[in-house]
Amino acid sequence: MLLFLFIFLGASSKIKKVFSKLNSRIKFHDLLRVLSKYLHPSRMVLISKYYEDFQKNKITKLVLVRKLR
Repeated sequence: MLLFLFIFLGASSKIKKVFSKLNSRIKFHDLLRVLSKYLHPSRMVLISKYYEDFQKNKITKLVLVRKLR
């Protein structure tokens, strides 16, 4: 069974489908590298800041996920 991950390309209506196995995981660093190819640099700065805040226990995982959505 495949899990479909949808990566939105900025504010455009284009969607890139990335297929992965249901139980596979990707490291956050690797995810950032992939996203950086599609997102504007200012968005990448925000995402990196949110992740740093999460690592420093300034925000919870739930808050991180909400901000990333």
